[in-house]
Amino acid sequence: MYIFKIHGKEYKVRFTYRQLCKDDLLDRVTSATFDDVEDTAKAVFGRLVKNTAELLLAGLQKYHGKEFGYKTNEEKEVRIEELIDWFDDYEDESTEDHPQSAFTLYEDMQEELGKNGFLSTLLRRGQEMMEQEMKAQETPAETPEEKVIEMPTTPTETE
Repeated sequence: MYIFKIHGKEYKVRFTYRQLCKDDLLDRVTSATFDDVEDTAKAVFGRLVKNTAELLLAGLQKYHGKEFGYKTNEEKEVRIEELIDWFDDYEDESTEDHPQSAFTLYEDMQEELGKNGFLSTLLRRGQEMMEQEMKAQETPAETPEEKVIEMPTTPTETE
């Protein structure tokens, strides 16, 4: 569970299976970088900010559903806009010893997602598969022409 403070109040963020399965949120959060050559910094920034707010909203549902709950997409969008407005306040409450911004919040939530039991296993296995794939690419496969097979020799009569 991830805990953050804003406006003098502590909020618990817990990513539940239900919330993570609800939308394509994980796909959008993990691909929030330049998807297209024509993407502008503004477009990427906008996606990151909105995805951060939506990820935060999903994590707030378990312990703060009364305050941040929603039933319709319109209500959800209103909640997301409220959380985006919070990002300025969150950054204003930053200190030298504890820097915070929407981006640090995003990083912290990404880290929390990686710690979440089921997701951490998936991420770890995905990382292991990528490492194995990279290892396989680094070691060139032998071709039949390159393979030298030594045949056992048997002594001849002259030996």
